[in-house]
Amino acid sequence: LIMNNHHIPLSNVRELLEKFALTQTIDALPEGINTELFGNQHLLSNLTLQKLMFVRAALAKLPVLIIDEALDTMPQDSVQLI
Repeated sequence: LIMNNHHIPLSNVRELLEKFALTQTIDALPEGINTELFGNQHLLSNLTLQKLMFVRAALAKLPVLIIDEALDTMPQDSVQLI
């Protein structure tokens, strides 16, 4: 999630995971928050992966975030978080 931005405090990551209701899901991964996600691993649902992308964007504190169709398939409660 931090993409080699080691200046991001773990507390910020945990706060956003909690806000997006991802804490239990991430903690259940083989190495918890330290699990590397890549390739065709099917450890997480598409919705969870989408939420993680928004957490990553929030951690990056981008001045502008362009979202194209990413919210169309998300439940309304998740959309409201974004």
